Amino acid sequence: MVALAGLAAAIGMLVARPVEAAEGDGAWTQPLFPPVDATRDPQESFQHDALGIVRVGDHEWRAYRGKYRDFVQQDDFLSVVGREVQDTRLRASRATEVVLSYGGRAAALTGLVFLLADAAPGGFQPPPALSLGLLGGGILAWLVSNFFGDVPATAAEAEAFANRYNEGLRLHIDQQLRKPEKRGTIVRAPAAPPLLLPWATSPVAPGAPGGGLLVAFSF
Repeated sequence: MVALAGLAAAIGMLVARPVEAAEGDGAWTQPLFPPVDATRDPQESFQHDALGIVRVGDHEWRAYRGKYRDFVQQDDFLSVVGREVQDTRLRASRATEVVLSYGGRAAALTGLVFLLADAAPGGFQPPPALSLGLLGGGILAWLVSNFFGDVPATAAEAEAFANRYNEGLRLHIDQQLRKPEKRGTIVRAPAAPPLLLPWATSPVAPGAPGGGLLVAFSF
């Protein structure tokens, strides 16, 4: 077991590369800003949509949005602030962790069942090498899974990401509220009132004397 743990540590050091984030690494994408409510005060809009970071222990952190501190998943946080590369790597790392962890447990359990079946007289007799391989390989995969799904950035980096996003959010709110009204809207003039004109000829019998009113509409 000690040998397996040492081998797992060595494999984990080789395959689990830390996710590093640098301000000038060129990995920034367009931040995802929410729509701006023109009926709301700009400062209220900012407080409602700004991102923040809470440190948990020495290395862990969690993200939140707004003055009520609504929880935001780390992968969603990275996507919103414009760190798509780290977001993609974090999702892949966590998926690998799940596959290795649960797959390793299943393989180890299967190997253990095969060993018990091999030790019992009669019945199903799997090869001992297969049983030991499943048991050892499953435990190894389970141990290696601990090296995946780590924190994608330090707490200081996450705070820098949030500050950069919030600066852009202020500009975004200001630009959206200063946009001129849309042009090109067709405005129809109100219809003119009907024009009443007298006529001197009867419309029923032309040439006969008559009188009345002629109604003319203008559009």
